[in-house]
Parts: sequence; structure tokens; C-alpha cells
Amino acid sequence: MLLGILEPLDIGPPKFRALLYRNSISPSQLDDPYSRIPLGRFVSLFEDLAIALDRPFLGAEVGARYQAADMGPIGILFSISSSLRIGFERFSRYLSAFATSTDISLIPEGDDLIWTYRIGDPAIWPRRQDAEYAISATCQMIRDYLGESWRPVAVHFEHAEPSDSECLGRLFKAPMHFAQPTNAVVFRQEQADRVTRREDTAMVAVLERHIHDLMATASDQHSVSDSVRSYIAMYIGHASVTLPAIADALGIPARTLQRQLTREGTSIRALVREERERLALRLLREGNPQISALADTLGYSAPTAFSRAFKTW
Repeated sequence: MLLGILEPLDIGPPKFRALLYRNSISPSQLDDPYSRIPLGRFVSLFEDLAIALDRPFLGAEVGARYQAADMGPIGILFSISSSLRIGFERFSRYLSAFATSTDISLIPEGDDLIWTYRIGDPAIWPRRQDAEYAISATCQMIRDYLGESWRPVAVHFEHAEPSDSECLGRLFKAPMHFAQPTNAVVFRQEQADRVTRREDTAMVAVLERHIHDLMATASDQHSVSDSVRSYIAMYIGHASVTLPAIADALGIPARTLQRQLTREGTSIRALVREERERLALRLLREGNPQISALADTLGYSAPTAFSRAFKTW
């Protein structure tokens, strides 16, 4: 994916080598499509490139040129899926073969589906270019699937609104919401369930086998509480974050989940409180949101409930 981003850019070799050195990335890593570059270094390089090229919307612009092959076998698997929903379910399930420390999900909400993307490590910040690239590329994936006339219902970004957001508006042609809990593309469930092509089952099997082989080489280990934090971050404000709901999403009995969290010295309630506090402080630092809007974003039933919680923090 990194080569697909860098190849079209007009940046001189000396400056480019300096940016690679600054972010501890070897030029040889760019020649290997299976090289695993730490996410923090990739995000930092992306931010540096936008500054060096004086292109504040670099991520969104590059994402608009996305092609399935840029994401390797997982992108190709998405493009040959019989429906968007199946494609996104596969994409969400297998993304860990290509990117670590990322949380993604597909959330039904009324007539819509919300595809969410978020880097789980709060220390990786700023990350605007990566977020705008991911959302722009996702929209392009859907356009390649449904046709160039497709438009999202809305797009969400976790970073604050940039000074010249009209440029983004021209790219997405949809309502944009900033300072959100996560990055997201909203589209219609009816579009997602429409069967548009006949799958090549043999090709699907080959691609899935290859992706499983790649996933087997990943060495990242996550605790149960890490998995719960990821669920809370993605679903807060959209769906229930109770013990039964999270246990069901993780595919384990609620009592087992509770025991495992106790062994790790925490609980669902504590993790929800931590995520709400972290998110509230970030959103307040980046702007001056209304208390009612902030309470809704964090999944509180009323602004007074959020106010009481904030005083406790």
C-alpha cells in the first residue's frame, strides 16, 4: 500500500530519503510489498509528506485514486465479492493481515450501514492523513463496485474540522462530521445487500488461503481487555456496550469474559468509563462542542448524566 501512495508524488530523492530516515523506514522496505512497517512510522511519514509537499488534503487525494490491487489480496477479495456487505465483512475480518493496531467494524443503524475505521493506539497522533486516506479509499472502493455516481450518506472523521473543509466536500459530495469518536463511511443497507456479481469460488478460496497464511505470520498478541476496548471505541454512541453485547460480539460466554477481565484487573464498566473519559478529553481539546452533542456522541442518555460523569473524572 505504501508504494501506491508514494509513487505518484512529486518529491525529490534527497528530501524523500530524509523523511524516510526521520521515520526509521528503510528504502528497501518499500521494494517489498509484504514488508510490515510499524503503523506509527507509516502514519508519521504520511503527515510529513503532506507538510513537505504543502498538500494538506494529500490523504484524501491519494485515497480517491485507490485501486483494489493497492491493498493486495484483501482488496481483490473485496472487489470480487457478490455484494458489498459480504465484501466489507471479509475486509473487516482480514484487515489484520495488513495493518496492526487498527479497529474496524460494520454497524447496522436503521436503514444504514456504518463502516468504521480507527487506529487503536492514542499515542499515534496526529493521524489526519491516514484517516482521510482510509475514508476516501473506502468511498472509492464502493464507487468501483456500484458506479461513479454513488455517494455516501455521510462521512465521519475523528479529527477537528480543517480550515478549508470545502476541498474535502468536493471529494466526498456528502455531509461531513468532524471530531467524532471514529472515522466512518455511512451508506444504505439496501445497496450493501444488492447482489451485483457472481463470485468465482475458486478464486475466493485461493485468496482466503493466502490471507490466512499472512495472518499466521503476525506475532501481535492482544489481551482480552484490548479486544473489549476496541469494541467499545467502535460501538460507543451507536450500539449497546453492555457485558452481554460485548461477549456476544467476541463469541465467548458473558461469565467467561467477566472472569478474564477480572484476572486482568478491570471490568466492562471501568473500560467504558476510561474510553468515555479519553474520548471526551480529546474532543474538548480539539474544539468547543456543545455538551448535548458530546453526551450523545459518548452514548449518555442525557447531558446531565455526562456532566455528572465529567465532574467525577
